[in-house]
Amino acid sequence: AIPLFIEVADLQGKMIFSEKTAAGAGKHTWRWNGHDAQGAGVASGVYAVTLKGADFRETRKIVLIGE
Repeated sequence: AIPLFIEVADLQGKMIFSEKTAAGAGKHTWRWNGHDAQGAGVASGVYAVTLKGADFRETRKIVLIGE
């Protein structure tokens, strides 16, 4: 397994949540619970999720819809 960093930021670039994990080859799923690093729920909206590894970085936009 290789170390990975997952970061969630708002569209202004403010870091909302980050997590260090590891994964081997293949397809994987990751689920964010819509909370910030302190455990507080965040507002509905568009966020950027970045996956970083040793030799790659990919960012995708996601939409969080509140309950």
